[in-house]
Amino acid sequence: MRETVIGRTSTKATSLTVGLLFLVASCEFDSITLGKRIYQYGQGAEGYLEYQQGPDWLAQARRGCETCHGPMGRGRSVKVGKVTGAAPPVTRSALVERGYDAATLRRAITKGLDITGRPMNWYMPRWQLSEKDMQALLRYLGTF
Repeated sequence: MRETVIGRTSTKATSLTVGLLFLVASCEFDSITLGKRIYQYGQGAEGYLEYQQGPDWLAQARRGCETCHGPMGRGRSVKVGKVTGAAPPVTRSALVERGYDAATLRRAITKGLDITGRPMNWYMPRWQLSEKDMQALLRYLGTF
């Protein structure tokens, strides 16, 4: 391939840069898409996610975080049978306001521990996520 040099930048280098930017944007898009799928349906890169503790109906319905926390993470009141509870907002601003960072949010999602380390309500599933799935979910939550 013949390389044409224009000033100090070659067309070959420019093509490589554009290609890398496209690849990074594509990975970002794929990660957010995966995070959205986890949030809405509880489906990670390798299939439906499992969790410890929490309501059986959530897994049977093939649903994720959105079921309780709402489509845009604003939180909502949830009624299941005779039980009514409030799922808090998980928007970026709400999480920051309550003191969450990536590490404490990861702990809340996987271990069901709040910002102070106390156990959350039994209805909060303790999700089992791969590192790829966790990163995608955290990235997606940052879009609200």
